[in-house]
Amino acid sequence: MDKEYQYNFEVRDYECDLTGVVNNANYFHYFEHARHKFLNEFGISYADFHQNKGITLVLIQAKIDFIKSLKNDNQFCVRLSLHQESRLKFYFQEQIYLMPSEELIAQGKFTCVAFFTKTKKPFLPPEIKSIIDLFKEQGLV
Repeated sequence: MDKEYQYNFEVRDYECDLTGVVNNANYFHYFEHARHKFLNEFGISYADFHQNKGITLVLIQAKIDFIKSLKNDNQFCVRLSLHQESRLKFYFQEQIYLMPSEELIAQGKFTCVAFFTKTKKPFLPPEIKSIIDLFKEQGLV
């Protein structure tokens, strides 16, 4: 990976409230979609992990700082990186930027854990650990 991961979006009219700005709940969707796309880039699918590998990935904490508002038809991107928080926890650090100005709109930290679905035993999947290590090697964390 040569640069920070980025996924591009456009605000759709139905995501806005009566004042013409994006409803706060939609930011959770933007961040979540970017995380899923990011993991897919590395061959990791939440559904495949659960159905075929017996591993469940769970979001256990979400913190978002809202800085500015997005509006209908705004172009924006979500940039993210993956970090290890503890022996078992990992987190995504994410930022939303208005494009093309790259003005920071919102930022968040999303903490996750993985566990074996049958036993509920937590662990850090090697696939996740290898992505974290790649970010460290590239100096992106």
